Amino acid sequence: MPRGKVMRDTNAGPGIVFVNGEQKEFLLEQHWKSGVPPKVGATVEIQFTPQGELLSLSLVDEAEIAREQAQKAAAAATSFAQKHGRSLVARVGAPTLGAMGLLAIAWLYLATVHVRISADFGQSATFYEILKLANAGGDLEALASVKHGSAGIYGLFMWAALLAPLATHFHTNKHLAWGYCAPLVFMVSVGLSVYFEVKQQFSASQNAMGALFGGKPSRMMADMANEMLTIALKAISLGMGFYLALLVAVVLAAIGVKKVLVSSYNV
Repeated sequence: MPRGKVMRDTNAGPGIVFVNGEQKEFLLEQHWKSGVPPKVGATVEIQFTPQGELLSLSLVDEAEIAREQAQKAAAAATSFAQKHGRSLVARVGAPTLGAMGLLAIAWLYLATVHVRISADFGQSATFYEILKLANAGGDLEALASVKHGSAGIYGLFMWAALLAPLATHFHTNKHLAWGYCAPLVFMVSVGLSVYFEVKQQFSASQNAMGALFGGKPSRMMADMANEMLTIALKAISLGMGFYLALLVAVVLAAIGVKKVLVSSYNV
């Protein structure tokens, strides 16, 4: 059944629908078969009489359109994978591609850390959400809304690190094999960055208290700040996403080091 777009609604007379490269008028009472009135820009399914005249128009649900677009995208992706997947596997190798897939799942979907806020409440964050936290300056208050934030430049670095193992398979430079180590280096760098940022926040609070009270009270505040930092770190536990990502990153790094050593030996 052909589809068209509503160009003019029926608020001030006949509506106009654009279908098959033509504009055709329609009447609300005669042609419209949906329970909601026509709106400009709406997608409609159109039935014609054997003589080519408009018979009826029915609104196409936006969810159905989105589902159809998703099906088309999935079909295109499947077709692309079938066409180029074998050559990619032959060039890169199934183990490397599988490891990269596991790493993407661990970073994007599995919990990297669990933060115990109270006895009955905790919050988890994926590695990608930690990057959003780092992009927000390591502010712990941003943890509650981190799902809606942006990873910024950290997100770009993440994708670069994830795809870095592919570089050596598309260029003859032997040093590109170090790209296999990029995921591990990136994880360590992010972990240290977040840790020192959080520690710096506590130190800043401690210095502010010292400047405000001075003397013995400042030492008490310093002890209190250190104790708060210790408690905060104890409230953080590592999730499955961390261990899986670390394991895969170490394996990839080992593969990269082996490739570098083999290429150096061959030279």
